[in-house]
Amino acid sequence: MKILVVDDDVDFADGMAEMLGLFEHDVHTAYSCEAGIAAAGKESFDLALIDVGLNDRNGAECAREIRKLSKTTAFVLVTGYSAEALARMGMSVEEFNILRKPVKLEDLEPFLKD
Repeated sequence: MKILVVDDDVDFADGMAEMLGLFEHDVHTAYSCEAGIAAAGKESFDLALIDVGLNDRNGAECAREIRKLSKTTAFVLVTGYSAEALARMGMSVEEFNILRKPVKLEDLEPFLKD
């Protein structure tokens, strides 16, 4: 499975890529929304894991931009915030799956099926 990890926390992104790589997934990391969009413009991904709190854009906006480039990519937003907190912040994320950080492999398993 080809996976794009977009997170401005380099340690989190690299750790997630390393963990997923152990299970033989082809993982690309991007440390900003713009870098994620650029990566999606060059190749297609089966799954994109995108941090909600990116420095250059919120994760939902980033996912929507990547979706324009790839209609077949599945999206999971990752965040330290609860769904209720995101709603209070006015962030519209209803159309996405959301996982709370720290993300565990068992949380990702439903999304890693080919």
